[in-house]
Amino acid sequence: MLSAFDPAEGWVELRNVGDTPRSTAGYRLRLDLRGPDGSGAVIPSTTLAPGATLRVTAGQLGVRFPDRGALGLFAGPGVDQAIDALFYGPSTLGTRITRGAGGWEWAH
Repeated sequence: MLSAFDPAEGWVELRNVGDTPRSTAGYRLRLDLRGPDGSGAVIPSTTLAPGATLRVTAGQLGVRFPDRGALGLFAGPGVDQAIDALFYGPSTLGTRITRGAGGWEWAH
C-alpha cells in the first residue's frame, strides 16, 4: 500500500502492511487513474518483508510528479487491480504526505 509521498522531492514509498512477504512484481503506479489499461510506471520488482518499505523516485519510474493530482497503486495493468489511491493538493518543499493512524497527513 502507499505509505508516504513527496511530490516536491519526487518520491513515493510503499509499505507491506501484511504479515507475509509481498512481491511488487507487475505493480504499477499511475498518475492518471482514468487512463487506459496498461498505463502507468512499472514499480521495480522486489519482495517486501512484513512492515518493510520501498521508496521509489520519479527518476526510477520515468515520471514527473505534478504538484497536485492523484496517485494509484495497481497490482497489474487493469483498473480492476487497484490496491490503493491518493488524491493530493499542492505542498511546500519539506512537506510530505504520510499515512498515519487516522489516515493521510501532512508531515514536515
